[in-house]
Amino acid sequence: MALRTIASLDVKRLEILDVNGVADKALMPKVSDKLLLEMYRLMYQIRAFDERAILLQRSGRLGTYPMITGQEATQCVPPLALKPTDWVVPTYRGGGVYFARGMQMRDALLYWAGDDRGTRFPEGNRDMIFSIPVGTHLTQVAGLAWGQKFEGKGGVAVTYCGDGTSSKGTCTRR
Repeated sequence: MALRTIASLDVKRLEILDVNGVADKALMPKVSDKLLLEMYRLMYQIRAFDERAILLQRSGRLGTYPMITGQEATQCVPPLALKPTDWVVPTYRGGGVYFARGMQMRDALLYWAGDDRGTRFPEGNRDMIFSIPVGTHLTQVAGLAWGQKFEGKGGVAVTYCGDGTSSKGTCTRR
């Protein structure tokens, strides 16, 4: 039987930064220096907060705390593009989203220490407390987006979901 090609695949990768960290100016997003500095400051604060919160959790001063480290950019960039009237429902690793929307870090520490006063959000924000069970909030966010459409004022509803929401377990039965 003759060998035939039944499928062919090209994988392309867009590189904005080269190996030396030099950006292709034609591919750079149109973002002001002020906003870039705000994003960097926020990512740095999220990382510093995360490191401190982990120390508090490891010393028994917080009951639980899910790390944000490595997800700082996803935590701060999308929320900075939102209006206060847009809905946000992050996952349990989404504390940085709240910080980008103006939540005080001390309130997040209250929450993780078991104090409900830690769920205070800035006045006017439509933020919901994050979902700890994985993937259960996706239908809620779809409903919030549908509600935005019914209000007729525009707006969006944003959520996050990790790989645990979208992947299949590797356990097999014997």
